[in-house]
Amino acid sequence: MSIIDSILRVLTDGYWHNIKDVAEYFGYSEIKTVIIIKFLSEFGFVNLSKNKNQVKLSPPMFKFMTELQI
Repeated sequence: MSIIDSILRVLTDGYWHNIKDVAEYFGYSEIKTVIIIKFLSEFGFVNLSKNKNQVKLSPPMFKFMTELQI
């Protein structure tokens, strides 16, 4: 599973997640995780909190990921 798949999968619960916790959960470096999350944010897949330390799926992506699980 790719790092992008891993990140998206952990975010499918629809809640805010601390970026540091996401990185630690999978054993990825925080820098690499931040770079990927910024990429996902730029293309509208995820939303970053105002202070940029938390992430969650954007509403359209959340709907898409939820439908994939069904």
